Amino acid sequence: MNTKSFVSLGVMVASLALAGCESSDYPNTYQIPISNTQVNTNAGIQNTGVTGVKDVSTKPGYPLYFQATSPVTTNIAIYEKDSMSSGNGGGSRGALLTQLQGTVFDTSVTPNSVSVEFVFTPAFGNTAGTVQLSTSDRPISPPLVTTSTVVPIQTVQVQVPVQTVPMQPAPATTTTTTTTSAPQ
Repeated sequence: MNTKSFVSLGVMVASLALAGCESSDYPNTYQIPISNTQVNTNAGIQNTGVTGVKDVSTKPGYPLYFQATSPVTTNIAIYEKDSMSSGNGGGSRGALLTQLQGTVFDTSVTPNSVSVEFVFTPAFGNTAGTVQLSTSDRPISPPLVTTSTVVPIQTVQVQVPVQTVPMQPAPATTTTTTTTSAPQ
């Protein structure tokens, strides 16, 4: 065999080896609107809720890392799905992998299915916003948004009144000795 044949054979073997590898479509970022509004009308309380749902394809048995940030306190439920279809909501909902509540999330799940379903719901009434969800096959850092609540610390000075009592000089002790002599 000549050198050209070895090079061609090497390229063909490398192509076949790489063809079996799954290319990573990560990281992905999604914007998911949510809301939970209550309106009082003559007919009673009307609820208008928007639950955000996002299906994400996964590799069974491998971790799916995700970060989510929300402007409002949000409940997140993550379910396994038995199939991935076009759009959200396709396939049957399977086992609940995790439930979380908060505004900033940075964690992972390890599904045994080809996709997972993220379900986002506002935790409280009359709140709305857009959840930002990022997914990856590797840990995501730094967090998407660092949110912190600055709570002013109130410094309280406690003054304990100290009563100063002027020191009075100790009373003078005078010893008087009286001697009387007896008549002889």
